[in-house]
Amino acid sequence: MLLLTPPSQHLHWRWTYHILIIWTFTEFIALILLVPETFVPALRKEKAENLRKFSGNQRYWAPLEREVKDIAESIAISCLKPFELLIYDRMALLLDIWTSVVLGILYLSFQAFPYIFGRVHGFNMQETGMTFLGIGVGMLMAIFTQHLFNLMYHRAAAENKGIIPPETRLVMGEIGGILVPLSLYWIAFTTYQSVPWIVPIIASIPFGAGIYYVFTSTFTYLVTAYRPIAASAMAANSAMRSSFAAAFPLFVGAMYDKLGTAGATALLAGITTLLAPLPFIFRRIGARLRQKSRFAEH
Repeated sequence: MLLLTPPSQHLHWRWTYHILIIWTFTEFIALILLVPETFVPALRKEKAENLRKFSGNQRYWAPLEREVKDIAESIAISCLKPFELLIYDRMALLLDIWTSVVLGILYLSFQAFPYIFGRVHGFNMQETGMTFLGIGVGMLMAIFTQHLFNLMYHRAAAENKGIIPPETRLVMGEIGGILVPLSLYWIAFTTYQSVPWIVPIIASIPFGAGIYYVFTSTFTYLVTAYRPIAASAMAANSAMRSSFAAAFPLFVGAMYDKLGTAGATALLAGITTLLAPLPFIFRRIGARLRQKSRFAEH
């Protein structure tokens, strides 16, 4: 948002998309060059290929090379499994709803912040774009705490024969579950014209940190708890998150017009408050629920 605000106000509208394309291409190149392959079957396949090539011994084959799958069947399973998970696994469904609501509120803020700072405080487009600095700063602050959680994971692994219990990942989510509604309540009741404009921006810092904690916690938990179908678990989450992100901005105008900036934002805070107990609950009973699930790793 910050990156797109200056061209949106001062340049041709096409530059909004030009910058997005340039940024996406840069990230794509960085992904290829800097992110290593981590999929174990693919690594075994590469190792087997190298052994055959350099040793001349053709008896080295990876399981992935021996698999014979029907393409149509594989596509059908890949498309159906995420929805099957959402229908039959309540823990995955609730976690997906939680992250979807949080992402929906983030996308909603792209419409709500211009409403709050444009109409209430009289900001222009570029100034309104700068108000998202609070969320960005919060995310950066949360990223810099990641090593503390990594240390916690290492200790948990040392205490559990080298295996990190999946529920340990939800500790980060517990913090995020508290920060998100607190930040939204803070924003809600500081959106009045009588309150200095900097206050709601500062109030959005915990929201940015909470988003990072909620997403990182849930994503890593889904991958580790549902390892046999990790790709499907993430696909289900992504599909629901994208749907919420697309839908939430559609009702911003009507909601803020009827409820006002304080009422509308407080409503969002209330919804996230209802969802905040989820990581606390699943950290305690998640292992039992996984034992009963036909999708999760036991």
